[in-house]
Amino acid sequence: MLSLGLFLGGIVYAEHGQDGKMDHGMHMDKMAKELKLTEAQKEQVKNIMEEKKQKMEEHWKQVEEIKNSTQEKIKSLLTEEQKKTFESFHSKHHGKKEHKHMHGENCTMGCCNDKK
Repeated sequence: MLSLGLFLGGIVYAEHGQDGKMDHGMHMDKMAKELKLTEAQKEQVKNIMEEKKQKMEEHWKQVEEIKNSTQEKIKSLLTEEQKKTFESFHSKHHGKKEHKHMHGENCTMGCCNDKK
């Protein structure tokens, strides 16, 4: 039971690869081979993984929306001078160049794209 858990944990960890991009096909093939999955099981696992991917994408969209909303609420309380300081603080904290956030999306938090 422990070895199966470790194996599946390794598959989940390995989904993102070294470059952060998911390679479901390669990992699916490895899992199918190691577990000797039937064609029906392969299809079911594929569907489960796709459902997980969709749920995770929706989750991260919601997280970004919450972050953006929080920043806007804070900004609405500030004077113009405080807003400038807030922007400066936020830029220093998150970096001035456009960067990628979790799952490789371009920055949507306002710390990069506001100045374009």
